[in-house]
Amino acid sequence: MREALDRGARQLEQQLGGQPEIRATLLETVGDVYLNLGDYAQSLEAFTTTLQLRRQVLGDDHPAVARDRYNLGAVKHHLGEFREAADYYEAALARQRALYPEGHGELADTLAYYGLLMIELGRYDDAEQMQLEALAMRRTLGGKNADAVAVSLNDLGITYRRMNRYAQAEDYYRQALSAWRSRHGARDTRVAMVLNNLGVLLHVSGRFEEAAPAFEEALALRRELLGPGHYYTGITINNLAGVYVEDGSFDRAETLYRQAVAIYSEATGADSPQTQSARSNVARAVFEQGDFAQAEQLLLDVLEVRRASLDAGDPQIANALLWLARTRAEQVSRDGRGDGAAEERLRIAQDNIREAQAIYENALEPGHWRLALAGTVLGRVLTLQQRYDEAVALLEASLPVLEEKRGERAQITLRAQADLADLYLRSGRTPEP
Repeated sequence: MREALDRGARQLEQQLGGQPEIRATLLETVGDVYLNLGDYAQSLEAFTTTLQLRRQVLGDDHPAVARDRYNLGAVKHHLGEFREAADYYEAALARQRALYPEGHGELADTLAYYGLLMIELGRYDDAEQMQLEALAMRRTLGGKNADAVAVSLNDLGITYRRMNRYAQAEDYYRQALSAWRSRHGARDTRVAMVLNNLGVLLHVSGRFEEAAPAFEEALALRRELLGPGHYYTGITINNLAGVYVEDGSFDRAETLYRQAVAIYSEATGADSPQTQSARSNVARAVFEQGDFAQAEQLLLDVLEVRRASLDAGDPQIANALLWLARTRAEQVSRDGRGDGAAEERLRIAQDNIREAQAIYENALEPGHWRLALAGTVLGRVLTLQQRYDEAVALLEASLPVLEEKRGERAQITLRAQADLADLYLRSGRTPEP
């Protein structure tokens, strides 16, 4: 299928070079197919050409040009290029509001996807407002928007999960699941999507015994309906591995994470953000098994790719830096500070954290939980350097933020609690009542 699609895209340029409007229409379809296949590079190329053609023929104010900007925003969103995605969504949204003051399906789509992007930017109130507006608009439009209503229910589940409003998130997910099953039956890719998302919610809320069956059902559906090597199959494999991490089955988690790496690498490229994220998860699994040297090398490889392929201020670079710092700190904690190499390792870890903090401060909203996470990792390094006053201030300030924004049973919260307990033990301090 992929070869036929590539061949068809080349033929469009050869055969329709003098018919830009028809070529743009067909290229938009090609871009949609590539997007659904997870081939974001090809999708980006198709949508970029579509926008260029339509601007030349139709002008900037045409509804199809607004849709092209939305499509490009969606691709950039999937690629993790959030600032550029926001620019495209904002341009599409401004034009669509002017075109469709009473509401429209395409306006609702832009609101929904832009709302999901707002979550990544830490702007949760804006995300909620956009998703609720999209849902209300889709319900008002009715008719063929019935499936879109179910999409909005799912998107609100995602939004409330990221806001740690788990009861509301679960309610919306279960409404979406019921809607899809009622309209399309149990064996449907959208049922698998919601099951996967419900599994994520159950995972982050600490209900691991319920999360695993949701992921397993979603994985069985995706393997059957999409294929074992499909990008979305890889997502569920990756998520199921996360549950194995939580129950201590780190070797099983590593196996699944490596499967996800292979799928993402084939679907999106060896250096894509998705592939590198999965490699980071492999590093996490081997880290939890105590193989700090392998974890460090994996993270160094991820960091090298991200520095080469992303803007210097991209938060994904900061994410790798933080895990690298944590890995180096725990190696010192295990092996002791008996030589200068350990001190140098802690110094480098501190440099990693400071760089990550600078990136987060520039890229994320104030109060974002990742800033608190950076504070906990720095607190851990300072503890190992016996700089207890500085460490306790950071850990005691950061922990409540993680408890509020990520949940008390989230692994990063539990790790921060353990860091603070270890600090009290090492320094002989007593926790505040």
